[in-house]
Amino acid sequence: MDECKPLARGVVLSTEKEEAVSRARAALRAKEVAQAELQHLMSQRHQQAGVVDGFGREVDRLEGMLADREATASAASEEHGVTSKEKARVAARAADAAAQVKKAHDAQTRAKAAQHKLEQKIDAARSAAGPSR
Repeated sequence: MDECKPLARGVVLSTEKEEAVSRARAALRAKEVAQAELQHLMSQRHQQAGVVDGFGREVDRLEGMLADREATASAASEEHGVTSKEKARVAARAADAAAQVKKAHDAQTRAKAAQHKLEQKIDAARSAAGPSR
């Protein structure tokens, strides 16, 4: 009977060892997946920064165009000899430019919000990935 106890204990220890190794492998796989997700999000961060920068440049360009069209509309309204049809056309172009600036600002705001959400995902992924190797 005493001979069975060490054998049974060895089986239990072997089972416990296998379970511990299995848990360690699963934890390692989970960490690798989390690190891969973090790398993916970091790549998206770079892309999103480019999008935000692009919208910033577009807003600046359109605001310059708007200022030019507003100045042209103002000059046309003060100029004698400019037909009312021409004044209306210039004013319509200025209004169109104002609408384009608003759209660009809205797109820039959405891009910045997406960038903020991405930063939150990156923070969560960093926590899940744990310390780097």
